[in-house]
Amino acid sequence: MIRFLTVTVLALLTACSGPKTAGTPKADVTTEGWYAETVTRLQEGNRQAEEALRRGDRDGAGKLIVESEKAGQRLLEAPRPTLAATLAVSDTDNLHAKMLLANKHYGWARLILQKDAARWQHWMPATEESKRRLLAAQKSMAEVDRKLVSGR
Repeated sequence: MIRFLTVTVLALLTACSGPKTAGTPKADVTTEGWYAETVTRLQEGNRQAEEALRRGDRDGAGKLIVESEKAGQRLLEAPRPTLAATLAVSDTDNLHAKMLLANKHYGWARLILQKDAARWQHWMPATEESKRRLLAAQKSMAEVDRKLVSGR
């Protein structure tokens, strides 16, 4: 009985302690210099990977895409990534999906395209570009689905 009363009193005291303060808000990393530099590097990496694909250098493109994905992950860790960062990450994902499709890894390509579609479906505020990208991702997923069904 004493144990029950002790637990009850402690629960009441804890409940009455008032709201917890969040402390100091975290800084907006999107305003820091490294963020903009990383976006620029990611965009350049995407251009180089696209060029490598056009030249037929799939290994070089693959290496650039892997490096770009690491930078993209860091950019998207921000609570509210910038549109430029999100566009660059989306471009990296689309290059990666293109490489996977060329190698007939349809399931993995679809997963990446599905992630990209979700990104644009939930982009706020919706813009013409976000709507265009969502539609493109949905069309690409439909193409992958056809390939999955046909086995080609």
